[in-house]
Amino acid sequence: MRNSCCRPPAPPCPRPCWLLPRVVGASRDTFRCMAVCIAVEGLPCGLRGPFAVLSIEPAGEPRIAPPCSCRSASRCTDAVIPLAVWICDGCGGRFCGTAELHIRVRVPSCPPGANLIAQADVRFIGGDTAPCRPVFDVRLEVCVDVYAVRMEPCGRGERRERPEWNSCF
Repeated sequence: MRNSCCRPPAPPCPRPCWLLPRVVGASRDTFRCMAVCIAVEGLPCGLRGPFAVLSIEPAGEPRIAPPCSCRSASRCTDAVIPLAVWICDGCGGRFCGTAELHIRVRVPSCPPGANLIAQADVRFIGGDTAPCRPVFDVRLEVCVDVYAVRMEPCGRGERRERPEWNSCF
């Protein structure tokens, strides 16, 4: 009969490993005074003109198309930024509709296994009124950041000891 204390020790438990996003490339495009035409959708029926834009803001994450085959170090692609547009109709009512802004942006070179993620900031500068339909010529300030992100393992390797906190606190 064998004693249980004579067994070989169990192998040590592996340290946990997580996949965390790591930014491996980035680019930023800023358009200071971009003139665009936007058509506002999703408004209630029966609104009367003239229409005026009150504010425009991003309404979600931009969608990035796969990059084109430009031969420069920074490639280019199309970005679609969803917008929330607040308008005022001829009777003084305020309504929120949606629109999309299509722009061309540069992207960093993508190493294998990386994905593109974008963030956009949109500021309404000014625009004209629309007499009968909610289609506006507006000026916007747009800043688009595009990141190449790759998921990498984290949590393995040697553990560092925490520094001792000062005992005076």
